[in-house]
Amino acid sequence: MKVDNILLNSSLKIFFRLKEILISFLFLIVFSAQAFAQTEKLYLSEFQGTRIFNSNTDATALDNIATNGTGLLDVEVDKVNGFIYWTGFSSNEIWRAELDGSNPTLLYSVTGNPFGLDIDVANNTIIWGTWTDSSSSDGSLICANLDGSSASLTTLVTKNFSISDVEIEGGFIYYGNGAGTNTKGVHRAGYSGGCGPITSDSLFVADDTRVYGITFDSPNSHLYWVSPDAADISRVNIDGTGVINGWCSGGSPVGQWLTGIDFLDNTLYWN
Repeated sequence: MKVDNILLNSSLKIFFRLKEILISFLFLIVFSAQAFAQTEKLYLSEFQGTRIFNSNTDATALDNIATNGTGLLDVEVDKVNGFIYWTGFSSNEIWRAELDGSNPTLLYSVTGNPFGLDIDVANNTIIWGTWTDSSSSDGSLICANLDGSSASLTTLVTKNFSISDVEIEGGFIYYGNGAGTNTKGVHRAGYSGGCGPITSDSLFVADDTRVYGITFDSPNSHLYWVSPDAADISRVNIDGTGVINGWCSGGSPVGQWLTGIDFLDNTLYWN
């Protein structure tokens, strides 16, 4: 793919605009390309640091809006209530702030490093995957109230691998095998809302390497995921057919050590 022009080049990141795809390569920063119609902002988190940023969707007007937690990873946007949520991987925390970064609130101090998260606004629920837990190197899907009111956390499932990104879509929870040797790929479980039991938990699509970021292109019925080891983007139809491992792969402009991916307005964003 041919790079049309460079949008932003700094010590933190380089954004490239392709014909239809904006690609971000973030040095020391993990990217969550969440955006919303009211302000058209992208949100970014700093893994080897403490900062949350936002910018315009063309990569201009980068602004540090919050500084809370350490080893920040995934960011999710609640369009309905006007909040952003993020994980503090190193500090073992789940944070929330208003869309402009004001009024940051520590929702949960947790056991196990929280990696990716997703929110279910209709059911006042937040779900995240853990890299480890207190007793082993296994990872878990953890569920709590979205507003921070849970007196205790609910473990939906514990696996023999670390869980990376989490996505809620169409009555299912999808999550990645981030650091395991068995059942590599994207897993899926039935989800009926809230922190009730999940059902039919199984491997949805296999990969031969680790999975970090997951996203959905719902209008076109596609699921995408990125691998840090293969440095590629893979794709599958939402019904499980049409698997393309390495759909987009290798070197510039795809990048190396891919960690996150998101979809907005017929555009893929990744780092």
